[in-house]
Amino acid sequence: MIMTRYARPITVLCGIALAGGILAGECVPAKASVGSLLGQSITSATATWEATLADADQAAAGGPLLVSWVVVKGRQYGFVDVVNSGTLDLSGMTLSLNTIASDKVPTMEISACTVSWKQSDANCSGVQTSIWSTSGGSKDVSVSLNVGTRLRLLITSGERTSNKLTTTLGAKVSRNQARSATTVNQ
Repeated sequence: MIMTRYARPITVLCGIALAGGILAGECVPAKASVGSLLGQSITSATATWEATLADADQAAAGGPLLVSWVVVKGRQYGFVDVVNSGTLDLSGMTLSLNTIASDKVPTMEISACTVSWKQSDANCSGVQTSIWSTSGGSKDVSVSLNVGTRLRLLITSGERTSNKLTTTLGAKVSRNQARSATTVNQ
């Protein structure tokens, strides 16, 4: 008896046959099969982790986003969504902000809202959370974001200004900011 890699036996029959009056030895496999031990197919998929930026309530753009500023009562506001466009839930991301100003760069305040921001007066009718106050740089942000959902951000110039601002916002996700991989159907 010969054992295969999967520990399934292959039976081999050996006998003596008379071929043209001459005795000859012949071995013929009776049955052979190869397969998984469970008899099931195994599939695998590649997981992705990604945060994509979009103007508020718009389709995700991909890459850094140039913030569109809205002036309300002398203050400048930018409404941006971060969309989880990967295949894994996220536990965080790294936001980066860069502003070029016609005068001095103001301190920017970034806040999140659980629902869409009311853009006419920059109010949040849900739960508002302050995320970051900065004049530029990057910051790791802890936030749970399921696949396909949005983090709705408001970027505000910290003071009233007539300053012309050009602001770029970026978001990236590292492997340790995504849900751990899982194995199913073992």
